[in-house]
Amino acid sequence: TGFDREQKIPEREQIIVHKAAKDIATPELQSFDAVVFLGGFTGRKACEAEPDRVWEENVETPVNLAKRMTKKQLLVFASTSAVTE
Repeated sequence: TGFDREQKIPEREQIIVHKAAKDIATPELQSFDAVVFLGGFTGRKACEAEPDRVWEENVETPVNLAKRMTKKQLLVFASTSAVTE
């Protein structure tokens, strides 16, 4: 078995919030050590069909999220190569 399966993390450290970035109040956002951004549109067809919406979701949303975070927080921007097509 791997270490991750044996380690016990205290309940207070197991906070996972599934919300749209715009729905997270700044004080709540700033209460986390790290934020993983999993949003975004991918694929050429989506980007061509709705370029303004894609720009907002793929660029403006994570930038605005980062602006509301503290300098001590970690922002992980998960992506695929498809967002650059």
